[in-house]
Amino acid sequence: MEEKFIATMLSHALGDALGAPFEGMSTKPNLKEEIIFKRDFYKYTDDTIMSLVIARSIVKNGKYNPEDVAKGYLEWLYSGDLRGIGVTTYSALRNLDLSKDYRKSGVINKWAAGNGVAMRVHPIALFLIKAPLDELYETIRIESYITHRNELAISGAFAVALMIKKAVEAKNKEDVVKYAIKNLEEFGIENRVYDSLIQALDLYDKGEEYFGAVYKLGNSGFVVHTVSLTAFTFLVSKNVIETIINLIRAGGDTDTNAAIGAAIAGAFYGLEKDVETKSYKLESRGEIINLAKELYKLAISREK
Repeated sequence: MEEKFIATMLSHALGDALGAPFEGMSTKPNLKEEIIFKRDFYKYTDDTIMSLVIARSIVKNGKYNPEDVAKGYLEWLYSGDLRGIGVTTYSALRNLDLSKDYRKSGVINKWAAGNGVAMRVHPIALFLIKAPLDELYETIRIESYITHRNELAISGAFAVALMIKKAVEAKNKEDVVKYAIKNLEEFGIENRVYDSLIQALDLYDKGEEYFGAVYKLGNSGFVVHTVSLTAFTFLVSKNVIETIINLIRAGGDTDTNAAIGAAIAGAFYGLEKDVETKSYKLESRGEIINLAKELYKLAISREK
């Protein structure tokens, strides 16, 4: 399981870094692999930066502490290194800077239904791998409120966390998506996120061609598109690297979609040799591995 924690964290950051240069690109089925990987250094964006804030805070405090996480986000804001930051997240952090209260900072509008929470919740999913699902949901809801006070954003982040949680122990990829659908249903969350996951599974069962599915599911930063596209891509891809390549070729919000898809795939496949090798070019590789190991220790200690 420790290896799967490492794989989830490394794969997420790798997907983010590899997808970043192609963000906003149209769908390109023939984009060559060498173009995707041809860089001397893989630098990640806000997806990984924010998830590492969460991971560091959990490791430091031995629990999820929203005030400390919010403090970490403000330190990031003050640093000026806001690579990749979305409009909603930036607005929320400006609100947080003014109010100094994470309960008042989250943006409330239709644009808050983005994937800015789903992109950063994997450390929470790993830390709470053995926790009751209501604790997982409540933690994600609190985390979401810091930036995205929107029910679709919360549902999408919860769906991603459920898939990661299940992927760590699952033997069958379909079970990962079915687990998310089942538990969303049991929580009474039957909204567009829920519907999109059902659609993704249905397209997979029907053998839909990949880029036909991209067209039907969407590739934007709208959390409904992200959850369904990453789930479908996970189902049809054979490993983490193929998951990343497919999600980059899909175009749109390539860094976040590749990060989330890779995190789910990493949790399922474990630390594959290709991921380990390619991650040597990845920014903060050593810290990411160490945080994953510490999250594993904390997650197991909660079980005792």
